[in-house]
Amino acid sequence: MASSKSTLRIPAAIDQIRRAVLFVATSSQRMGMGTDGAHQVQIAVEEIITNIVEHGYRADPQSAVIDIAVEREGQQVIITITDDAPLFNPLLNTEPDPHTPLEDRKTGGWGVYFVKQYVDAVHYRAASNRNQITLIKKIAN
Repeated sequence: MASSKSTLRIPAAIDQIRRAVLFVATSSQRMGMGTDGAHQVQIAVEEIITNIVEHGYRADPQSAVIDIAVEREGQQVIITITDDAPLFNPLLNTEPDPHTPLEDRKTGGWGVYFVKQYVDAVHYRAASNRNQITLIKKIAN
């Protein structure tokens, strides 16, 4: 299958997350991702976008937008999520230890940990003063 790309821009609002998640699932499946893989990227994208809306744009949500691109390169689907919130690399946070007893765990910090469980790679970069999270998921044969 040839390389292809789909893009979507949404307002950074909680009520837009479902739209983003459905866009990613539909685009991924159209690019050859199976149902299980599409479901996994849905969960990852929902977590990332929820964090952007709830934490990144907390100070100024008025004209905030999130750009989402889904493309196929070879045997993988690449999802790029870009926002204008203050620059923040969530991959630098210390990962929680899943072996810590529940009563000793701190709240928060689990989102990126779970995202990493559902995709094959997660990358962050600041590009033109924008946050850019890239999720890579291999297409199962």
